[in-house]
Amino acid sequence: MKKMIYAIMVLTILLGFNLKAEAASMDYGVKSILPENQLNKNVTYYDLKMKPGETQQVELLFENNATETVTLNTKIHTASTNSNGVIDYSRNLKKQDESMKYQIADYVKGPKTVTLKAKETRKVAYTITMPKHSFDGILLGGFHVSKEKSKAEEKKEQGQQIKNEFAYVIGLKLTETNKKIKPELKLIDVKPALENYHTVVKAFIQNPTASIISDLKIEAQVTKKDSKTVLHEIKKENYAMAPNTNFGFAIPWDNQELKPGKYTVSVKAEDKTKEKWEFTRDFEIKKEAESLNKEAVDIEKPFPWGWTIAGGIVLLAIIAGAVYFIIKKRRKN
Repeated sequence: MKKMIYAIMVLTILLGFNLKAEAASMDYGVKSILPENQLNKNVTYYDLKMKPGETQQVELLFENNATETVTLNTKIHTASTNSNGVIDYSRNLKKQDESMKYQIADYVKGPKTVTLKAKETRKVAYTITMPKHSFDGILLGGFHVSKEKSKAEEKKEQGQQIKNEFAYVIGLKLTETNKKIKPELKLIDVKPALENYHTVVKAFIQNPTASIISDLKIEAQVTKKDSKTVLHEIKKENYAMAPNTNFGFAIPWDNQELKPGKYTVSVKAEDKTKEKWEFTRDFEIKKEAESLNKEAVDIEKPFPWGWTIAGGIVLLAIIAGAVYFIIKKRRKN
């Protein structure tokens, strides 16, 4: 199977997102123009407090540094939590968590494309309309801005396994009240899977609150059901979760096959406020997991001792029979 690897370098202007990248070849720029009701004036992402049903415009400043016309694609993304425990603003929310009442992407409207002439700078307005019903906590997302590729650029990338995609992300945080939300985590599911073509078991952890959970430490262990012997374990630090999202915390299977059977996973977590959680859940790996084993790479196949021993016994029997036949024949002679 041919693998396509996407190296996505995102220039970020947002909260709680430590990923940084530089691109000397960037021929465009995007900046936030912060409004008067900006809560935190020391940041460059939008941090706004509004009222239920209120409408407000915010402006982005688009800059074309090139000597030719460029078209910029702008998308509004609701924040998600990716498999690496990072709050992700760079893609559409694939599946809405059951605890999420409002997707911020549904409440921001504006141009999806902006075309700029050579060296042109322009302000573009986007309209935010808050949900009609009051809520506590935050709505979190961002503006994702990328350059539309020309036909020549698309043709050049054809057949390339590594593709560099540059984009700007400007964060957007909306609140209505000052009520502090108590952090909460839940373990909602456990299932076998593949992570980068390696066998894992994923413990799906949910943040059901409208708040960011950060500096999260997570450790997990897997045993056979009703056993205390640890088969697989992992510890991770500095994870973060977006409001009302879940993600699959991958427990490596150490390049082993996912063998059918009943197992137990134990998960411990702690956030920056020293809030702690412990979960235990039984799960089953069924025969259907064989399809995952076939797709996986670097699987360590167990040595076939049974067949080896059986083959050895058969070989010894043949040798013994041959020796007996030779001895018997010599005696007759």
